[in-house]
Amino acid sequence: MTEEKKPKKLFGFIKRKSVENKEYVQNISGWKDIKKGGQEIYDMAQVFKNKPMQGKTENFQDAKKRLNVSDKDLMDVYKFYSLTFYGSLIILLFSLFFFSYGIFTLSLTKILGGIAGISIGGANSFQYSFRCFQLKHQKLCSKEDWFKRKHEWFPKIMF
Repeated sequence: MTEEKKPKKLFGFIKRKSVENKEYVQNISGWKDIKKGGQEIYDMAQVFKNKPMQGKTENFQDAKKRLNVSDKDLMDVYKFYSLTFYGSLIILLFSLFFFSYGIFTLSLTKILGGIAGISIGGANSFQYSFRCFQLKHQKLCSKEDWFKRKHEWFPKIMF
């Protein structure tokens, strides 16, 4: 009985060699460990993703009692926040001037400095205006409430 030999494929060597190379690269690079670690991270993330979030149902008065804060303390904080808001607004306006001056003089450092100042001044202006709004109404308001009342964006300075 003679065994019949299968005809060899012309490019079989390349295919066999590429599989060997692929396995070699996976072994030296730790691909299996990387894939296993990635799967573990994915599994941990799925636990948090599928867990329903429990939100707080606390109002302003409950928070005030919990933190043991008096009305005088709130007025002092309101004064501080309103002054900080106007300080941040001044920084924002100065940075806008600095940015526009940098554009006219084509100075990259002035432009980048102006962008940084605008970012800091704008973020702080919004933050302290919103906090003053919440303190004034003594309510944990949403940002949508603040956006609807444009006439209250600039807090009053109290001395």
